[in-house]
Amino acid sequence: MIAHFIAFVLIGAAAAIAYGVAIFPRKARELLVATAPKPDAEAQLVMLTKLEIAASERGDLLAAAHYAEQQEAIHGR
Repeated sequence: MIAHFIAFVLIGAAAAIAYGVAIFPRKARELLVATAPKPDAEAQLVMLTKLEIAASERGDLLAAAHYAEQQEAIHGR
Protein backbone atom coordinates (compact mmCIF):
# COMPACT_ATOMS: atom_id res chain seq x y z
CA MET A 1 0.00 0.00 0.00
CA ILE A 2 2.76 2.44 0.90
CA ALA A 3 4.57 1.59 -2.35
CA HIS A 4 1.52 2.71 -4.35
CA PHE A 5 1.41 5.97 -2.42
CA ILE A 6 5.13 6.62 -3.02
CA ALA A 7 4.71 5.88 -6.72
CA PHE A 8 1.75 8.26 -6.90
CA VAL A 9 3.72 11.02 -5.16
CA LEU A 10 6.71 10.54 -7.46
CA ILE A 11 4.52 10.67 -10.56
CA GLY A 12 2.82 13.81 -9.25
CA ALA A 13 6.17 15.43 -8.52
CA ALA A 14 7.45 14.56 -11.99
CA ALA A 15 4.31 16.04 -13.56
CA ALA A 16 4.65 19.24 -11.50
CA ILE A 17 8.30 19.62 -12.50
CA ALA A 18 7.48 19.01 -16.17
CA TYR A 19 4.72 21.62 -16.02
CA GLY A 20 7.07 24.14 -14.41
CA VAL A 21 9.76 23.49 -17.00
CA ALA A 22 7.20 24.02 -19.77
CA ILE A 23 5.72 27.21 -18.27
CA PHE A 24 8.87 28.95 -16.99
CA PRO A 25 10.25 30.18 -20.36
CA ARG A 26 6.90 31.70 -21.34
CA LYS A 27 6.51 33.47 -18.00
CA ALA A 28 10.10 34.72 -18.14
CA ARG A 29 9.57 36.06 -21.67
CA GLU A 30 6.35 37.85 -20.61
CA LEU A 31 8.17 39.41 -17.67
CA LEU A 32 11.02 40.63 -19.87
CA VAL A 33 8.61 42.18 -22.36
CA ALA A 34 6.61 43.84 -19.59
CA THR A 35 9.68 45.36 -17.93
CA ALA A 36 11.50 46.39 -21.12
CA PRO A 37 11.88 50.15 -21.52
CA LYS A 38 9.46 51.76 -23.94
CA PRO A 39 11.20 54.93 -25.16
CA ASP A 40 8.38 56.00 -27.50
CA ALA A 41 5.75 55.93 -24.76
CA GLU A 42 8.11 57.66 -22.32
CA ALA A 43 8.87 60.42 -24.82
CA GLN A 44 5.16 60.88 -25.48
CA LEU A 45 4.49 61.13 -21.74
CA VAL A 46 7.16 63.82 -21.37
CA MET A 47 5.70 65.77 -24.29
CA LEU A 48 2.16 65.54 -22.88
CA THR A 49 3.40 66.64 -19.45
CA LYS A 50 5.04 69.71 -20.96
CA LEU A 51 1.89 70.50 -22.94
CA GLU A 52 -0.24 70.09 -19.81
CA ILE A 53 2.01 72.45 -17.84
CA ALA A 54 1.97 75.03 -20.64
CA ALA A 55 -1.83 74.83 -20.90
CA SER A 56 -2.16 75.25 -17.13
CA GLU A 57 0.15 78.27 -17.12
CA ARG A 58 -1.86 80.02 -19.80
CA GLY A 59 -5.12 79.22 -17.97
CA ASP A 60 -6.55 76.69 -20.45
CA LEU A 61 -7.68 74.13 -17.91
CA LEU A 62 -9.81 72.20 -20.41
CA ALA A 63 -6.74 71.52 -22.57
CA ALA A 64 -4.70 70.67 -19.48
CA ALA A 65 -7.32 68.12 -18.41
CA HIS A 66 -7.31 66.65 -21.93
CA TYR A 67 -3.52 66.21 -21.83
CA ALA A 68 -3.77 64.65 -18.37
CA GLU A 69 -6.34 62.14 -19.65
CA GLN A 70 -4.06 61.22 -22.53
CA GLN A 71 -1.20 60.67 -20.08
CA GLU A 72 -3.39 58.37 -18.00
CA ALA A 73 -4.39 56.42 -21.09
CA ILE A 74 -0.75 55.87 -22.04
CA HIS A 75 0.45 55.18 -18.52
CA GLY A 76 -2.41 52.80 -17.84
CA ARG A 77 -3.70 54.17 -14.56
